[in-house]
Amino acid sequence: RFRLEHILFGTRYDFDSERITNASWKRSIDLVNSKLPTYNFDFTILDLDREYDPENPRGIYRQLSDGQLVTFDYGYELDDGSIEWINGGEMYTTGETKIDTQSRLPYVTFKTNSIISRMNMMYNKGVYHSTPVSLYSLAEELFIFADIPTTSEGLQPWYIDESLQNIYTKSPLPKKPVNELLQIIANAAMCILQVDRNGLVTITPEPITITNGKLTLSDDYSAPSVIKYPPLQGVDTSVNIVTPSTVVSKLLEKDISSITEQVYEFEYTDSTNITASVTDTLTIIGTPEFYSHYCKIKLKGAGKLTISGNKLELGALIVTHENELVGERCPSYNELLTDENDTRKYAEWIKNYAIRSNDYEIENRGFPEMDMDNIVFDTSLSSGNYGTIYYIELNYNGTISAKTKVLTASKVFNNLFDATGTFNSGQSF
Repeated sequence: RFRLEHILFGTRYDFDSERITNASWKRSIDLVNSKLPTYNFDFTILDLDREYDPENPRGIYRQLSDGQLVTFDYGYELDDGSIEWINGGEMYTTGETKIDTQSRLPYVTFKTNSIISRMNMMYNKGVYHSTPVSLYSLAEELFIFADIPTTSEGLQPWYIDESLQNIYTKSPLPKKPVNELLQIIANAAMCILQVDRNGLVTITPEPITITNGKLTLSDDYSAPSVIKYPPLQGVDTSVNIVTPSTVVSKLLEKDISSITEQVYEFEYTDSTNITASVTDTLTIIGTPEFYSHYCKIKLKGAGKLTISGNKLELGALIVTHENELVGERCPSYNELLTDENDTRKYAEWIKNYAIRSNDYEIENRGFPEMDMDNIVFDTSLSSGNYGTIYYIELNYNGTISAKTKVLTASKVFNNLFDATGTFNSGQSF
């Protein structure tokens, strides 16, 4: 038997600590997906041979481009002299390279970001679903549309948690970039959108157990700083009620004249049951593509094109989830929420996030093994709190140091755990 594991056409370059002078790995997520996650890895190398100098005719500067795969690892030297390597992840060059040729020692800085930053192609093929469709199906459709490359291990480049099979919507996806639509889906599904160390884009619930142990005072360079957010009074959201009009409306009308076959694209008000009609010598070639607010149609000849359909009428059922008598309200709306039970669960999920009002920033020696959404027990804090990591900045300049941000609550949040650090049965946060 024979199996081809890997093949590379081109040139691969490996850099280690002998050439890397500094590196910065920044990761940030939003636990309720109010914004996209960000992943940036920048590193600087010493270029003594001026291989990356644009003025060097034998250099390799011309080989630099946008979208080149970068993988990286962090290593700890153990007591026996061996190195324990920790996978950093898979990133892609942004095409922005800073080359310093004026200094006595020439340096080159490369900037990279994650695959999710590159999933910014516009999606406008949303449709109204008279029979509700699962958020799992919508997310899968977006990943297929984006056509992102497999990981360096040849894995399918996404993972969608099975819980999305149980949440349904009637609403059409709006016209937005793919990564922003995945953000909306993850929010409606009460999950977190992020990229793991294997380069997989994942939509999964927040973990329910302590993931990577403790942050202790002995690891900190200074006392943690804290931002205290106001108490939460309650959450405001709504069930989106989407109803097709019983009247067929003219969505647009356009005079067309083309002696050759020509593809036209049109946008109109969100509708369903869309049709097209033509007059005179104007002819529809092939089968048009109709979506809730966009169509693609091939035409030839001269005449009038009319596109008709049932417009979608929108309404809302207001849903609130109260927490305290005083404090600030947290409005959070998602257009994909069209089921009342799902929306009430969503409001409780937002509440359990918003009560985490203590935002700690901790400077420490750095833990490359820690990930976004890890739940940790932090004895750096005054009484020891369970918290969720949402930001890590890991810096290297010969040694490793880090800045970590942890979101916690005090008594209410910690009571959700048992003595082993596992959530009490039936509780969420």
